[in-house]
Amino acid sequence: AKLVGKWVPSTHTKGYVGKGYIHDSHGSLKQKGMSSVTFPARIPAPGKYEIQLSYTPGPNREKKTPVTIMHADGEQKVYVNQAKQPPILGAFVSLGTFRFEKGTRDVIQITTEDTTKVVIADSIRLLPENAVAVAVVGDEKKQELTKARKQMEKRVADLRKKVQDHKKATPPSSVKVMSVLEHKEAGDWRIHRRGEIRNLGPYVKRGFLAVAMPPDLSPKPKIPKGASGRLQLADWVASSRNPLTSRVYANRVWRHLFGRGIVASPDNFGEMGRRPTHPELLDHLAVSLIENGWSTKKLIRKVVLSNTYRMSSLGTPQAIEADPENELFARQNHRRLEVEAIRDAMLLASGRISFSKKGIDSDRSMFEKLDRNKIPEMFEVFDYPNPGMVSGNRNASSVPTQALFMMNSDFVLNEAKAATARILSEKGLDDEQRLSLAYRTCLGREPSPSEKALALSFLKNDTGKTDAQGAWEGILHGLFGCIDFRYLN
Repeated sequence: AKLVGKWVPSTHTKGYVGKGYIHDSHGSLKQKGMSSVTFPARIPAPGKYEIQLSYTPGPNREKKTPVTIMHADGEQKVYVNQAKQPPILGAFVSLGTFRFEKGTRDVIQITTEDTTKVVIADSIRLLPENAVAVAVVGDEKKQELTKARKQMEKRVADLRKKVQDHKKATPPSSVKVMSVLEHKEAGDWRIHRRGEIRNLGPYVKRGFLAVAMPPDLSPKPKIPKGASGRLQLADWVASSRNPLTSRVYANRVWRHLFGRGIVASPDNFGEMGRRPTHPELLDHLAVSLIENGWSTKKLIRKVVLSNTYRMSSLGTPQAIEADPENELFARQNHRRLEVEAIRDAMLLASGRISFSKKGIDSDRSMFEKLDRNKIPEMFEVFDYPNPGMVSGNRNASSVPTQALFMMNSDFVLNEAKAATARILSEKGLDDEQRLSLAYRTCLGREPSPSEKALALSFLKNDTGKTDAQGAWEGILHGLFGCIDFRYLN
């Protein structure tokens, strides 16, 4: 800096930049007004810069220190209250933003004109417009700031850890479901003659389906006075004394595992429905379901471990002649998988299956979001029922559009590519071992000798080398499209 007049160096008040600061000498007022400090600066590039001035504050400092900024568009004088703590990093105050040309030139001049108290001159800095301020302080101040920063970083890390621990301990948010409100005056209601809401008949006491209760049931379920009956209805539906619910549910589980229920009309157990082919078996399964706490898992385990479930779908000639529709379950049914199982089997083979419930494209099909007005193409091709209706039995067609879908669907092609990448990622396997792995993954069995020979010949191109990616994608795509992938034997 260029000094005019008498200036005294000092380190008395901490917070200065560099090795110290200077202040004007205590002389007569006439001599005091003749001192100045001019700060030159090298401007690296033309443009606008923010000018910041540093000083050490104190009660004996001048409250109207004149500072002149010499910029490209002229000069501007401002007054700085040096008795006040600088707002920027505790050391700097902004004088404004001005335009400067490139080069070295005088930028700021501090004078003692018309001052009566101590004037401080420490340092200046120029920040390009929109630049981030960086502290320029002495060694002692740097140590203080470094220590404070480390303490703050440790505190921030501790707070972040507490936040993460709190999030882990947060209970899951409650799920909102549709429900009903109890009426303040619950009770019996009157008959609406011919369905007219204003043509009221006598009151009718609330009760339960008499046809679904054994005649000797005692005591019969009742609805207390003043209660809506919803709780009593739920208790009756799930009661071990209710002969209907457990049988309907057990029959649906059997139908899911065999393709046909013991009662062939799972949605109708009444007079218009079919009679059970094995009523004693249905009773046994219903009792077992109740005794095991209505556990679907235990009921399925009981059925799939039975000899009936593990029978071949071929059957003997005598059984086929006596029962061509297999209504008596003399053999296992040869049936096509439902669309959810076909889709999930491809996701499982590709390794992309997700067990979340977010509705993403790799989720299990039971969590697929369906628009009842437009169901996905795959669901439509493979006989998915109308989402707006209860359908205990599904149609199980076998039409050319299903094979065409498996050949041309982008979803099937993408899953075949993902399954190929999974097969090829297995290290130390030759083509025969990879082929065996592909068959076990997709079909649950080893390839037959003829299938193995055909597949290995397909893997070889004209040069006798294996086209790893393209050829294996064809193999996996073919396995997804074959009839064995869609049918249970």
